[in-house]
Amino acid sequence: MENVARIIITMFFIGLIALAIIFFGVFGLVPLENIGKIGKNNGDTVRVEYVTVEGEKPSEVPSEATTTIPEYVPPEIMPPGSGGSIQPPPVVPQEVTTPSGKIRLDVPPGSPNAPQQSTPITESQVPTGSVRIVMKEGSFVPRLFTIRKGEEVTLAVSSGDDRTHVFMFKDPRLSAIAIGVGPGETRLMKFAAPVAGDFEFFCAVPGHEGAGESGRMTVVE
Repeated sequence: MENVARIIITMFFIGLIALAIIFFGVFGLVPLENIGKIGKNNGDTVRVEYVTVEGEKPSEVPSEATTTIPEYVPPEIMPPGSGGSIQPPPVVPQEVTTPSGKIRLDVPPGSPNAPQQSTPITESQVPTGSVRIVMKEGSFVPRLFTIRKGEEVTLAVSSGDDRTHVFMFKDPRLSAIAIGVGPGETRLMKFAAPVAGDFEFFCAVPGHEGAGESGRMTVVE
């Protein structure tokens, strides 16, 4: 009798399991693990799985689709023409404002208060009325020029050969005026002589002055 009871109980539980399977099948319930889910593959790809909804054609809803997340590129290093919608702002040169607001000629070259040389320019960009100085091996052209005291002048200094030259004055009252030019370059600098007198200029590249690269500026009242 005991064995018969065990058999009856076992058959009862088997029947319950069979009824549960039939119940879920009849009402179309879907196992939870098949519900649409999103997961990552290799950190780069997103996988989306879809479940076919009753009444829709299977071909209308893909069983699985993938999309790739593009690698993020910061705007400041995004190469031109790459299709990025964000581009770095253009670099706009700004005017130099000196601490005192006044240009000085008796300070070291390149100081905040010193006059600043321009970037290289072409021959057509030299302003009309500029004082032209051409520096080349063994000579200045011209060696002498005259300006008026207090009147702003523009020096246009050029390298007339394949050498680098640096135009400077010997007088410490004009120590801030220094114009360096590379082979074939032309640069500008504006200044106004503070006093009348004669001021010697030269090429500061070692050995150039001794080879004859020197001259004189005369400032008149």
